[in-house]
Amino acid sequence: MISDREKNIVVVAASWLETSTTIISCEDADLPLGYIGTTANAIKLVRALCYYTITKMTSSHSSSPSDLLYSTAKRICSQVLQLDNSIRFAGLANHMGSLISYELRKGLVPLLNEEELKSYTLKTVLRMKTREDYESKLGDVIYTFALYKKIKRATIPLDHPNLAALTVSFDMAADHEGIIIDKILPMIRREKLLTTAVEA
Repeated sequence: MISDREKNIVVVAASWLETSTTIISCEDADLPLGYIGTTANAIKLVRALCYYTITKMTSSHSSSPSDLLYSTAKRICSQVLQLDNSIRFAGLANHMGSLISYELRKGLVPLLNEEELKSYTLKTVLRMKTREDYESKLGDVIYTFALYKKIKRATIPLDHPNLAALTVSFDMAADHEGIIIDKILPMIRREKLLTTAVEA
């Protein structure tokens, strides 16, 4: 019997397959090769894909977010931007890797276009799901961080039935860790998007 976790991972993977063919070539460094590169995980992926196919054929689910979820996500993204002047971008994604809403700092010229942003978000959520394999030993992920030559970017996994992750980008000079720990995490806890606390 396929587990709920396998279902969750493959919904993201299948959504990715529908929007990108690069996963087949396995040449993109962003692809989760470590996850699907073993026989055991490949079998899990196939089993989960079968579940996804059946579910999709028998479901009338629409990929469009509800008005309530969209308005909530938009409000939270706006609040995140207001926490610090060095925050460039805030976006919220669902468990399928779809970008529900995002906000950019006023006057900012984005580095990624709309399609690139959606693709980046999808890959971010997929990578986040694969990290759950190690949480039983390492503890829950508080946030993940990537330092690029032009920006800093962090992803915070959420405890919410409809929202999977908050992605935030910062200016290079930003104290990203202080902003995340002291400003962003307390705010999203107040919004009931996060229940775990950072251990001292």
